[in-house]
Amino acid sequence: MFAAGKGVKNADQKKALLLHTAGLDIQDIYFTLEEEGGSDNYRNATATLTKYFKPQANVPYERLCFRETSQLANETVEQFVTRLRQKAKACEFEDAGAVEEQIRDQVINKCLSHELRRKLLQKGQALTLQRSREIARAMEESEKQAHSIEAKKHAMPVTRLIVWVERWITKKIRAQGTLNVFVVEMWDTKLTITDAQLEGNSAGNVMDRTF
Repeated sequence: MFAAGKGVKNADQKKALLLHTAGLDIQDIYFTLEEEGGSDNYRNATATLTKYFKPQANVPYERLCFRETSQLANETVEQFVTRLRQKAKACEFEDAGAVEEQIRDQVINKCLSHELRRKLLQKGQALTLQRSREIARAMEESEKQAHSIEAKKHAMPVTRLIVWVERWITKKIRAQGTLNVFVVEMWDTKLTITDAQLEGNSAGNVMDRTF
């Protein structure tokens, strides 16, 4: 770009200008390198210098990191696959097909769900990465639906909760403190009811005030 900005169009002149501008240190390095082939000497020079200065990936190390990559908690398989694709870029696998196979195998090996792993292994040689993703999405969606159904089953209507409080509140241990407090727990629900709330009130009235 610098050479073009100077109005230089000849490839040899652009190469000379590049090396002159880069300085003596770069020139010393350049003349020890094997120049890239091609008819355009300027492009050859830039390619040669780029190859020399570009950081070289430590492929065995990058592949080790790839092999150690596991699915994270709260990470979907689709997100896991995306993360593996990013790591695979530095692994220099042979081609796109090899990348797909490596990611597929990593999903099988490092996914969090044992049930998903069994399902994927049952597919044998016919299993592709795309099919693995489809199976994983279906499982994750079915698990969400199952949790939703179970949550609805365990949801207790307020009227039933009032009855439960009436039956069990006298059996609960009072928390220590200057003000006596009843702590009532059920599943993920914790109700704190003071003596003042209880005095002269039915359980139903207490519940109305508490909520």
